[in-house]
Amino acid sequence: MSSFQASMFIGFTPRVRANGGCHSPFQLSVKLPRSLLHVKAQFSLPLEVDWRREGALTSIKNQKICGSCWAFSSITAVEAAHYIATHSLLTLSPQELVDYDFESDGCEHGSVGDALNYIQRFGVGLDAHYPYIAYQQVRKGDGIYTHKPTLGEELSYHSVTIVGFGSNKDGDYWCVQNSWGDTWGAGGLIYIRRNTGDQQGICGINKYPCYPIIRGG
Repeated sequence: MSSFQASMFIGFTPRVRANGGCHSPFQLSVKLPRSLLHVKAQFSLPLEVDWRREGALTSIKNQKICGSCWAFSSITAVEAAHYIATHSLLTLSPQELVDYDFESDGCEHGSVGDALNYIQRFGVGLDAHYPYIAYQQVRKGDGIYTHKPTLGEELSYHSVTIVGFGSNKDGDYWCVQNSWGDTWGAGGLIYIRRNTGDQQGICGINKYPCYPIIRGG
């Protein structure tokens, strides 16, 4: 594997508590939820969901030669949660997480749980104000944080965002958004089979689920 491929594929270090949950005080799913395998809820789920069609997602991004998948998947989830709560779609800054989330390690590796923890504590700015450059500009101890925030080989080692689910003639699937640009996969997306009966899921997709919840005003 080339150094470029390694930086693309390895960018996520899961930090897990003893109960199997994400390391974050954000309102997350803190256990491996059986809902990823077979949903048994008190309400009826639709046959399919695609948040792209609902306008909750910004454009496909490219993390380039930086192991920052953890930052992109965290930002995508928060952008969508903010849209669902407020109907306002913002493009937020993964570069801020790469530079200032010192619980993670920039382009080397990081944790979605720690990234959501950072956003909950400090907020995160707009991408237009703090654009992505694919390397870490700030090291721990290099200086004082002054940026004003705008908002308060399996997938175990790579972070992605599930943006929908559904079924077709081939079976049930998750619609997954990656951060390797729109020339990868199906326009930056991949469809991964769900409800396989395997607790870890195809490519380990069920192993470390995290999501933010943003309450509407």
